[in-house]
Amino acid sequence: MILFITGPSGAGKSTLAAAWVKAQQRDIALIDPDQITSWMRNGDQRAVNIAHAEGPVERIAQHYRITGEIYAAAAQVYAANGVDVVISQLAGFDPPPPWSKGWDRLDPLNPIFIVLYPTREACRERRIARGSSPDDGSYDFNWPAWQAHPRARLLDNSDLSVDESVAALDRLLAAFVGDLGEDTYVPKVQVN
Repeated sequence: MILFITGPSGAGKSTLAAAWVKAQQRDIALIDPDQITSWMRNGDQRAVNIAHAEGPVERIAQHYRITGEIYAAAAQVYAANGVDVVISQLAGFDPPPPWSKGWDRLDPLNPIFIVLYPTREACRERRIARGSSPDDGSYDFNWPAWQAHPRARLLDNSDLSVDESVAALDRLLAAFVGDLGEDTYVPKVQVN
């Protein structure tokens, strides 16, 4: 299974991805593209964080493309070896994303997209709590458009704790895989 968690900045993508993987109690590859972009450094040796990058749009777009190619290639290798993968990244709807040359590698793996879509206020509060600016404009992307994608589901985690979000994700995945007529996904988290 390839699970791609997306949503606006402050939605809790990385937090939920890490907590869900830990709750599964088995080996799962957790890929955070922000960590991949930190491999690329600019002239003054600062890590480049795409979400907060400054500079020419072309350079930022290049970082997105390279990151996409790397995580898609990694996902292919893991999947070929029977390892499930979770990727957490901000990715607006409009596949293939214009920034990702790796999309053509990732899409054939049939990733399941979970779009975290808490309220704008919840995102703002989370961003402030982690020391970021209250709004980076990502909330204004057309997140509800993901509902048109056959392998995507939206999850409003506005009022959910991390543990509650993990349980909600597990229920959502179980229902989604059941809708596909597959029994390959077995929830590892105790769901009430």
